[in-house]
This record gives sequence, C-alpha cells and structure tokens, in this order.
Amino acid sequence: MRFTIVLLALLGLSLAHVHQMRLRKRDSMRKELVRAGQWEEYMATKSQLRADRSTFAAGFPQKVNDYDDAEYVGNITVGTPGQFFEVILDTGSANLWVPDATCSGGVTNPCANKHKFDASKSTTYAKNGKAFTIEYGTGSAKGFLGQDTVRFGTDDTALTVPKCTFGQATSIAAFFKRDVIDGILGLAFQVDTTNCGPVIAYEPLSSATYFLFKLKSVSIGSYTNNKGWNVISDTGTSLISAPLDVVENVAKTIGAKYDQSTGIYTIACGTKIADLQLVIGSQTYTLNYENIIIPISATQCGLAMDPYLGGGFGPQWILGDPFIRQYCNIYDLGNKRMGFAKSNQA
Repeated sequence: MRFTIVLLALLGLSLAHVHQMRLRKRDSMRKELVRAGQWEEYMATKSQLRADRSTFAAGFPQKVNDYDDAEYVGNITVGTPGQFFEVILDTGSANLWVPDATCSGGVTNPCANKHKFDASKSTTYAKNGKAFTIEYGTGSAKGFLGQDTVRFGTDDTALTVPKCTFGQATSIAAFFKRDVIDGILGLAFQVDTTNCGPVIAYEPLSSATYFLFKLKSVSIGSYTNNKGWNVISDTGTSLISAPLDVVENVAKTIGAKYDQSTGIYTIACGTKIADLQLVIGSQTYTLNYENIIIPISATQCGLAMDPYLGGGFGPQWILGDPFIRQYCNIYDLGNKRMGFAKSNQA
C-alpha cells in the first residue's frame, strides 16, 4: 500500500505550501523478531532494562514511545552536502535527532552500524551547544544540539529547511541497535487531497502538547465501552494501543487468544469479525478487517491492538497505523484541532 505524508509545520517552522514525502514500509522489529523466534528473549531483556532504570535524566522531559512496531520510515539528509539518514516519522514527538559521529559505546555500541552526522563535513553547520536528553522506557537518546540544513526526501523535489535545530546523539539506548533506523523525526502534518477524501469532521485538542483529543467510545460486536479517553494518533506505531481491559474485551469478542511468543492476540486468518467502531466527537470511525487484523503466517493472524501502559499521564490510547491507513489525519496547528478524512487508498 502506498503511504505518503504531507508536511505542514516542522520543528517550529511554518511553511507556506504543502510538501509530500513518500515513505517506505518495512516490517517492524516485532515482526522480524517473531519470525526469528527471538521476541520472548527480547521482551525479557527489555523488561529487565525497564526495571533497572529508576531515575530519568533532565533535558527535554517528555514521554516518548518505543518503536518496536514502527513500520513506516522516511529518508532525510542533514548538512551541505547532505548526509543521508533513515528515520521514523513520529507524530507522537516533536524533535529530530540522528547519531553524531562521536556516538560510542564499545563493542555493544548501538550506533555502530548506523549513519552518523559529521559536522566537520558540512559547510552550513552552526554550533548550538545545548545538551538534550529524550527518555525512553528502556534508555535514552542524549547528546547536544546543532543547526544545519535539513532536506526531507532525497530527490530534486526534497523540501529544504535551512537553519534547522536538531539533536546530535552521542549516546542512544541499547534497544536501537536491533533497529535499522538511524534516528527519529518528530513532526506534524496536514491533509493530502490527492490521497484523502473530504474532511469528515474536526475535533478540538484536549492539549496542544501531544495533539491530544477525546475518544468517546469503542465498540465491536457485542462489546461497547463508553468510558471516554484522551488519545493521540501516531505514525510511530503499527498497532492501536489501548487500555488493557479494552484490548482484552475486543480480543475476547472476536475470539482471539494471547500468544506469548508473538506478544499479541492471535486468530485464524479469514475469521469473520465485526468492524471496530471508534466515536470521536459526533462521528463514528469504522476500522475494517484489513486494518485491525494483521498477518503473522499463512494461517495465523493477529489483532492489531496491544495494551498501552501510560504510567498515569499523557494519552490512554495511541491510534497507530491501522487508524491512519483508513483515515487521513489533519494536524491543524493554527486552530488547535484534529481533522479526519477517509483515505482514498483504504
């Protein structure tokens, strides 16, 4: 499936036009580890890392997602001439960082096989000097800030943003070593009229910090929950993350069973299930089988939902790729609202 993203505002810069950036879909780290039979071992290590971390460093104190399920990545260049990086495009965060040439860590260095930014090779680089730290549940990305020209895309139509402040990571969390991406690009984007239909509705933001908005209810088959939650939509995950009780009830309703080896609820491929319905504002958004069920093997499929443990703050749901594939998301910065339109490719 084609998947494009339209950049409107990025890293504090307001642009006068819309720019499309084509993304590349790749299998998530979860899928790769499941196929290799290493998912349980990875999760055990990850859980231990979480348990060992009792404090969080200063810097940019924001909650950021892990990227085990990220499947859509984009290409950017930083500097002049441009130095290439493959990054996760993440609407759940607002900072750009890439590994710096000084990123180290010995034999187990997670930066070892990644593209690294060398400021000495860029004629447009300017020092900033301020330190940055972004915390993850299993570690952090930390380093210092710099300023340079960033280009989104690698061809002649690339969007060029001069004097862009970005993070130069001198240390990144160990879990990034298994992932092919180099860094993370936090962004916001507007509707694409080529790939998206008319706007269905807009929903006011609960908080402009995270593009947080209200989800009134969820239902599938005989199950309905009208509790109401704060949610975000996020390209940084390939699943829909929801409270544990919601995920368990959705799984029970469709007959899916939790599989320890894959870390998701599984179901026989082709099983007929009802659509998942999400009520946002006065509108009901329906997700069909193709978007809430994902293939694992020739006969085994999985529910594209997993429990979200938010730690008591921030959103209670994350509407990842299953929602964004079916409904284009419009990030209206000026009016502090989210808009939704039916995807022409859903």
